[in-house]
Amino acid sequence: MPRMTSNTGNLPTSFTTFVGGRREAAEVRRLLGVGRLLTLTGVGGVGETRLALETATGSSKAFPNGVRLVDLASAHDDPTVVAATVANVLGIPDCGPGEVLAQLVARLASHHALLVLDNCEHVVGACAELARTLLSAAPDMRIPATSRQALDVTEVVKLCAALDGVSLAIELAASRLRTLTVGQALERLRDRFALLSRGDRTAGPRQRTLRALVDWSYELSTPAERILWSRLSVFAGLFALDAAEEVCAGEGITKDEVMDLLDRLVGQSIVLTTEREGLPRYRLLTTIRAYGRDRLTESGEEYTLLRRHRDFFLGLAEHIADGWFGPGQAEALARLRLEHDDLRLALEYGGPTGTPAPSPGQKRSDDRTAVPAETLPSPADAQSALALATALRFHWCADRYLGEGRRQFDRLLAAAPEPTPGRARALWAAAWVALLQSDLDTAELWLDEAEQLGEYLDDAVVRAYVEGFRGSSAQFRGQVERAIHHFESALAAHKVADDEAAAPFWLFQLSLCQSLLGDPRALQTGAHGLALTEARVSGGAGPTCCGRWARPPGDGVTGTRVWRCCGRGWEFNGLSTTTPAPG
Repeated sequence: MPRMTSNTGNLPTSFTTFVGGRREAAEVRRLLGVGRLLTLTGVGGVGETRLALETATGSSKAFPNGVRLVDLASAHDDPTVVAATVANVLGIPDCGPGEVLAQLVARLASHHALLVLDNCEHVVGACAELARTLLSAAPDMRIPATSRQALDVTEVVKLCAALDGVSLAIELAASRLRTLTVGQALERLRDRFALLSRGDRTAGPRQRTLRALVDWSYELSTPAERILWSRLSVFAGLFALDAAEEVCAGEGITKDEVMDLLDRLVGQSIVLTTEREGLPRYRLLTTIRAYGRDRLTESGEEYTLLRRHRDFFLGLAEHIADGWFGPGQAEALARLRLEHDDLRLALEYGGPTGTPAPSPGQKRSDDRTAVPAETLPSPADAQSALALATALRFHWCADRYLGEGRRQFDRLLAAAPEPTPGRARALWAAAWVALLQSDLDTAELWLDEAEQLGEYLDDAVVRAYVEGFRGSSAQFRGQVERAIHHFESALAAHKVADDEAAAPFWLFQLSLCQSLLGDPRALQTGAHGLALTEARVSGGAGPTCCGRWARPPGDGVTGTRVWRCCGRGWEFNGLSTTTPAPG
């Protein structure tokens, strides 16, 4: 089970020297010694995040259970989403609403740890609620938070934070308070450029409105830089270079030009850089992204880019799913974790609402008269959303995003009831999620429909997966002999369908069931599953360890040895949550 460790955990590596802030870092450490929740506030770019990271790094020895950084820049202001984001960083399963917070409390109650909540300004309510809950349950925990507002701020400070701390934007908003309350001003920030459209008449033209200020930066950019700026606004938050190259290349800029253009935008502070999982990532400030989205909408390219965005992440997810029973599983899961916010956005394209939700601070116009009809979401896009949810099955199930996966399948299956091959595949994938949530009745209903569609469409692969997951359901119900029958049928069906890549998935479960009945074939079945896995992998430490479990010394077959063999295989194949360990 994952644990917070007694080191600097997931804190990013700093590439620059921390100059002039050591006294502040020492003061932060002192304050955390007398208080348990501390908010470091300041306008964007003032260095509150860097101060928090330096403090956390210097305090690691004082916290035996380690320090962790949770970046909330891309989170929505929803307590469930914020709690799930924290749980993901700590390696805690997301099994559904309510359950994540309960598991966080249970895991951290006895921990002496430091949890840095970074970029809280747009989720301040959810963060405050989470901090209160965790600190009440964990007396030895400390939480430094970075925000452009404190976690108990007034609406005035919320307004300042929503404006990215830009002084001109704050001044313009203040001028509107002659006729609006602060709360009304916050509501109207959906269209921030219209709200902040008047300023001091004696000021220079670029200082009179927020749009004029950003317009100036836009006008200083080259035509190609402007195109990339607007197209980058389709990303939900952090994005990688390969995503930018695939999504943003097209008319006006080539794929080979994207990297150089991106570097120029970084140099102009239009795009900000950070690091995750040892790789560079990029992002836009909310105001810059909102401006870029407006420009993208004006160009008529918005829905084209949203579809490219969806197609990129669909391709990424399908590539990972197709090669799952092979090398690179840990790296694949890490990539999907990094892309989680954009995966969620991609799933919204063509779903029940027809279009993705607006970006934070972005007004969504209902005027589509200038948008070519062929670029708008269609029923085919709803099927693509189902395909994406299905391709993400290992993200949901092997990386413990069960709650998110269940919410997506519930939504997308309801929105696309047509009897298509995509729906048939989505039904058995959704059933797997439901099984791991112990919702066996819903899983059986989905498997019943998948079986009917498999027969109707004459899809042998769908029928094979239905058989296999019926075996998992029977095993969870304690019907071991019935489970063995289904697993054996699934293996035979996959062979007939010439789709044996999933064989280890069922072999490990079959082996455990055989061992529970004292069947001497159990160890041989598990070893066969490991051998198939090793045949698809070369050179990694994982297969060597698996092979060692497959060939334990001595004679005889025991439940413990089979469990070790198969348990290692499940871990290697992302099946560690598929079957409970024997007592």
